[in-house]
Amino acid sequence: MKYIPFIFIIFVIACEQVVDIEVPEHDAQLVLSSFYETGDSEVIAYLTKSLPINSNEDVHEVLDATAKLYENDVLLEQFLSEPDTVGYNFAGWNDSLNMPILEPEIQPVYKLDLTAPLQADKTYKITVEAPGFESASANQRLPLPPEINEVNYKPMSRTSVDGYLMDAFEIKLSDVPDEDNYYEFDIYRSWDNSGNPNEWDRMWTESLSPGTEQGDRGVLLKDDLFENGSYSIEVLVWPEDTSYVDFKVEVKSISRDKYLFSKSLNAYYNAQDNPFAEPVIIHTNVENGQGIFSMENKSEFIIE
Repeated sequence: MKYIPFIFIIFVIACEQVVDIEVPEHDAQLVLSSFYETGDSEVIAYLTKSLPINSNEDVHEVLDATAKLYENDVLLEQFLSEPDTVGYNFAGWNDSLNMPILEPEIQPVYKLDLTAPLQADKTYKITVEAPGFESASANQRLPLPPEINEVNYKPMSRTSVDGYLMDAFEIKLSDVPDEDNYYEFDIYRSWDNSGNPNEWDRMWTESLSPGTEQGDRGVLLKDDLFENGSYSIEVLVWPEDTSYVDFKVEVKSISRDKYLFSKSLNAYYNAQDNPFAEPVIIHTNVENGQGIFSMENKSEFIIE
């Protein structure tokens, strides 16, 4: 039998269809960003405005706003607008020093110098008004400090998600009873051969302990697994030579809003440049606006 070869030719016809998507009208809203930790001598608020989805405009600060802080609905004081360095811009190259020239980026921020520390377990509110915008506000309760029972350092003792050998910090804490609680864990390092400590640098952290999640800054934990009880969590960092390095362990009681904001911001960063990722909506607790007002209480430990 004689075999006759067959040649199959497949024609692919590409169809292109232009779809016009109607972009909804955008009403600019105030965007508030304020993060307060116990021990801070001031409350700082950054104010910008929201932009439409198709805008190429740079984000601009709102200059003529009035911001006020309330404690349990009683007015404490009004914020003052002051210039502050919020970053640095590239302004050229210094050939003689072979280094970039950076100019400070000065923006007005709204500051409130505190005459007395803000109190745990009290509720605080920031209100913001500015011409051309709807008035915005955000409420937040300052959590009670976390109760830490023990912190143990275990060098080169655990394996990371990617299989690397890591240092571990075992942190044992007791939950504040009869309420939902949220925690954030940060590890800092400081080293100096002269024995004089430098400023603390925050380290990359992760955890394999049940119930933990990754936030935009550090490891997050909600008390679902140990409500009204105690729990032990391990926070992992890259190994360090402890002959030259001191560690600072920070455990923070954070609000539910900070917990959701940190989770959503981390998801947003992970979804960037990923065409298969679903859109991420950043959590906000600002009424009639966007942004986050966060308050947190912390305990810290130095390991030399």
